[in-house]
Amino acid sequence: MPSALTYPGVYVEEIPSGVRTIIGVGTSIAAFIGRAARGPVNKPIVINSFGDFDRQFGGVWAESTLGYAVRDFFLNGGSQAVIVRLFKPGGNANKEQADKKKDAEERAAEAAGVIVGKVEVLPGIDGLAVETLPVALEGTFTPHKKNGGEEGAVADRLEAEVKRLVGLNGAEPSVETLLAILEGKYVAGNGVEAKAQNEVVKAAIKAGKEGGAQLIDITRAARNAVPSDKSKPVQTAATGKADEIAIAATTKATMTPALVLLGLKAAIPEIARGVADLMVPTAKEAVLKGEGLTLKAVNSGMWGNKLRFRIDYDVDEQAAKDNGYASKDELFNLTVHDLQSKTTEVFRNVAINGSRELKQVLATSQLVQCDQTLDTRPVAHELGEFSETDEKFKFSTGVTTPASDGEPLNDDTVLGTDEGGEGAKKGLYALEDVDLFNLLCIPPYSRPGNEAKQPENAVLGAAARYCQRRRAMLIVDPPLKATKEDMRDRVSVSVRAAVGDYKANTALFYPSLRAMSSTGRLEDFAPCGAIAGTFARTDTTRGVWKAPAGIEAGITGASGLTTALTDGENGELNPRAINCLRNLPAGRVIWGSRTLAGDDRTPNDWKYIPVRRTALYIEESLYRGTQWVVFEPNDEPLWAQIRLSVGAFMNDLFRQRAFQGQTPREAYFVKCGKETNPQNDIDKGIVNILVGFAPLKPAEFVVIKLQQIAGEILT
Repeated sequence: MPSALTYPGVYVEEIPSGVRTIIGVGTSIAAFIGRAARGPVNKPIVINSFGDFDRQFGGVWAESTLGYAVRDFFLNGGSQAVIVRLFKPGGNANKEQADKKKDAEERAAEAAGVIVGKVEVLPGIDGLAVETLPVALEGTFTPHKKNGGEEGAVADRLEAEVKRLVGLNGAEPSVETLLAILEGKYVAGNGVEAKAQNEVVKAAIKAGKEGGAQLIDITRAARNAVPSDKSKPVQTAATGKADEIAIAATTKATMTPALVLLGLKAAIPEIARGVADLMVPTAKEAVLKGEGLTLKAVNSGMWGNKLRFRIDYDVDEQAAKDNGYASKDELFNLTVHDLQSKTTEVFRNVAINGSRELKQVLATSQLVQCDQTLDTRPVAHELGEFSETDEKFKFSTGVTTPASDGEPLNDDTVLGTDEGGEGAKKGLYALEDVDLFNLLCIPPYSRPGNEAKQPENAVLGAAARYCQRRRAMLIVDPPLKATKEDMRDRVSVSVRAAVGDYKANTALFYPSLRAMSSTGRLEDFAPCGAIAGTFARTDTTRGVWKAPAGIEAGITGASGLTTALTDGENGELNPRAINCLRNLPAGRVIWGSRTLAGDDRTPNDWKYIPVRRTALYIEESLYRGTQWVVFEPNDEPLWAQIRLSVGAFMNDLFRQRAFQGQTPREAYFVKCGKETNPQNDIDKGIVNILVGFAPLKPAEFVVIKLQQIAGEILT
């Protein structure tokens, strides 16, 4: 009633109807867990198309099956998915990197052989005078005319290579530069990478000393340190004449990257190994280190190796005042560019502190982050274009510490064991941060060509248990190379044991799909994505209570199946709750709709997928739709409201033909009253709601009985 009746007249009061509408939840949101080329790690991201996946996670990727599963989901009718990208740190993570390392080793070894060969054939090498050595290293040595011809040409080439090496002038060459030096293809101006230079040179010097090789400093101090007898030859320690080794190696002059010819033999193999190892980055996130500013890729992976950033001072005095700065000299602009995706982010009028502090501004960046506390304004670049050929970082700063794509996932990564697991919401349990999902897919950890690894029993058990808790269903893929006998005698037994008491929330399918890969070849792929998409399509067109199987459950995007099953073979697998994919005249279809609890040897109420998913749908909808009941007075008025709200929801499903029966009384019931709520439960603060329904079960076996009609027989 109105709060106060103070004056004579008419008062209007709005009275609640007592009906609180319960809205049904979604039924076909699929969660995918796996490895991707880019994107946030251990963070569930909702996408609504494969285009979203392509933009945020890099699309299909040769090192992972995740992209193909997501692609198949949307191809077959899926409309919304949740992606959890996982990352396992490590180097030599994929075939591309492994090939790169092997190529580096081969190139370095080949170059070493060429150079060592030149050292061996160089005329007079064993008697190379001390006075000649510094001259050669400084690039002014010219072979004697008597050494002309082929040997003279070799000497000229060696001199040129030494000259190029000396031409570094103490700079720190990149890995590519070192390979170029070894191959005699070095051109002044290549980019620099301190880490690569330091590690390789240290390894080379160490190998040279251990191998008895002579390392000579090429500074003027080295020239001044040579013996007074200019004709005295320099020989290696291997000759046993250690006292005749040039004392230049022991001078206090700073050691440069140059290696003396006599030390080249021992040092080259170590350089080859060092270069090859450094060719395979192991960092999680790419680092871009410029003059006064260091940025890091916002997510893990080699995608960050294509990032560039540029600083400029094209700022406005008024912008400085508007943001609380004394002068525009405190501000700068940052432009970040991804050379691969062609994405550009521009952050204008940022500063080292204050309201426009760079750290805070970059919190919205999709490309980079800044962990550095800036003391001074970063140095601006020259005006120019973003380019990979800008190796001296003249116009923009590129990656100085490259990142790796990590290693193939394993069970510990999927379960988040290494990072705190369920409590830390890592791996599978990152889905705790998403409101709702109905289907869970964990495709194989790697592609078939990379010895595809399936989730092991520990993962399947944890995933099935988690699905039961979240009212979702786990779709289990078959091993890619499994035969019918493997599935019947080994795989189904193993999976059933792994999921334990959670069979009703698990479905197993066989065989795998054969489809075109991104390389243009036919390959075998896990079917979970296509199956989840078919579930979603069936939910949309027919409802969650319709079995996602039959001639309407066609699979799109596959060129074939890895195994063509006959009716008899299907008959061996179906009773074991293995749902088959078949090649029929209607096309490639799903031809089974049982949960793992549907094994004929162990009868169960949740034998069929549509029955179980209908129950999960009702449970989740009622769970969310009855939250208003909490703390309401527990008596008949509340019970009546509950019966009205829940009854309206169930009646709506009945009108959609979700249940058996011709009348609501035959199809469902809702009980909430004295019958379900004795005084003892009321005293404990409990209200009990009993809901029952008559599920629609699929016509799994269609039996047609045919009988001839005999003509009239006169008797």
